[in-house]
Amino acid sequence: NPDKNTIHWSNVGMYKGLESDVIVLVFEKQKKWVLSDWDIVDRYVGATRAKSFLVIYEPPEQDIDF
Repeated sequence: NPDKNTIHWSNVGMYKGLESDVIVLVFEKQKKWVLSDWDIVDRYVGATRAKSFLVIYEPPEQDIDF
């Protein structure tokens, strides 16, 4: 990557087989209580793309009162 000041983005499916020093993984709000096998695989693939630093963001549950 010649430009170190650029943030590249992709979805998990397109990034499979690649890796980066830093990955910011953003999950959308789940529409169901139980994750499907594909949801679990996507999370695993996304999380294992980071070589040095991984940030995971998932929106909080609406039912939780902080």
